[in-house]
Amino acid sequence: MDSSELLRRLEEEGELTSRQDEAPTDSSADSRANKALRAEMGPRLDDLMGLLAWLKTEQAKLGGRGKAETIERIFDGMERISKWLETGGKTQGGGEADTRPQTEHGVADDQTFRRRLFDALAAVEHGIQAMTERKAVLDDGSISQVESGLRDMGKILKTQ
Repeated sequence: MDSSELLRRLEEEGELTSRQDEAPTDSSADSRANKALRAEMGPRLDDLMGLLAWLKTEQAKLGGRGKAETIERIFDGMERISKWLETGGKTQGGGEADTRPQTEHGVADDQTFRRRLFDALAAVEHGIQAMTERKAVLDDGSISQVESGLRDMGKILKTQ
């Protein structure tokens, strides 16, 4: 399922709402939105982390030890994002992190936030899938694509 299909489905199920239409203290809506985000992204991140673990081993077998170390860094970045999702965006002090994109008029709506996040995830998925199809030591270009998508996700979630 691509990000546009997911967004349509979430909109139909009423999971996507505009923050501008909600009262700022509506924590139950925030909780439902966080749960929906975890439910959709968690399994995808888990699958990608499994592919990265396999890819790291495969690259080491092919003589690409330096690439295996780079893949480990990508794995660590995905793990940080996964932990952010598991905690619902809680900061180390226990408060909620405000992760939604800002506009000149305040916080942008959740739909914009989700669209950006799922677009970045789709880029990471595409790059990792392409890397797993190669039967040779990876080139820097394919790794850069995944790192870029992961950086985008980190910026959106403010995990990096």
